[in-house]
Amino acid sequence: MLKLTPAESDLLRSWLISRMRTGGQTVSDKALAEELDPDGSLGWNDGGSYEGLSHALFHVATFEVEHGRPVGLVALVINETGSYGWFPPMARQLLFDVPEGAGPQKRFWTLKLAEATLYWTQGHENGLMPDAQFDAIMAELSKIKQMIRQLQHR
Repeated sequence: MLKLTPAESDLLRSWLISRMRTGGQTVSDKALAEELDPDGSLGWNDGGSYEGLSHALFHVATFEVEHGRPVGLVALVINETGSYGWFPPMARQLLFDVPEGAGPQKRFWTLKLAEATLYWTQGHENGLMPDAQFDAIMAELSKIKQMIRQLQHR
């Protein structure tokens, strides 16, 4: 399971959730980086490529999927030209079945954004159970799997 950095969790993810709950308006990577990392100290506002921000968004997306929440939370972030083009490849990395072609990919992005909007505007805090509780259960399941493997090899 991925553990978010404090900046990813307390700043970026919280900002995205708040934005989602107040209408879900998309935001450019540049505007987001300038707002959350004005001095570049987090590595998100790097003057144009926003690779650090992209990396942090991938972490947030992974975290959301691992906790059973919609991946579309990060779909709020587009580039300055209004493109969501980074989202389909990122979703593929998370094993989503992303269609080929511009039209189907736009529909995929729109659907994932709508799913996240619905989820977060319904008042969910962190899913069906708090993240700490979810993480504890997953850790216990991991221990159980390890014990079963050890028993199988005896």
